[in-house]
Amino acid sequence: MQINKQLRLAIFVIATASLLVVTLLSFGMYYHFSSQDLEANTKNSLNRSASIVEEKINDIDILTEKVQFFSKSSYDLMTDLRKYANNEEAYTPENLFYSSEEIEGIFRTVIYR
Repeated sequence: MQINKQLRLAIFVIATASLLVVTLLSFGMYYHFSSQDLEANTKNSLNRSASIVEEKINDIDILTEKVQFFSKSSYDLMTDLRKYANNEEAYTPENLFYSSEEIEGIFRTVIYR
């Protein structure tokens, strides 16, 4: 009877230990591969988003060049708009007024033509 209990206990310990090792190994491999997959998907998504944004900026640049063709002066719309976006220079209300007047004139000419 004593040997029977010892065999049952040994089988239980071996089965439990092997199950624990397999579980920990499986979890570790799952975590490793899922983090690699997530990183790859994130990089792919960011690269795709960056290319889409760059494409849209190029489209806007082309559109402003087309619109600027109708300008009466040598006003550079993209340079003026970048001044406000980058905030490199401190701009005054006069700068804003000048820019809005130029843009209004350009679009008025586009609508007229």
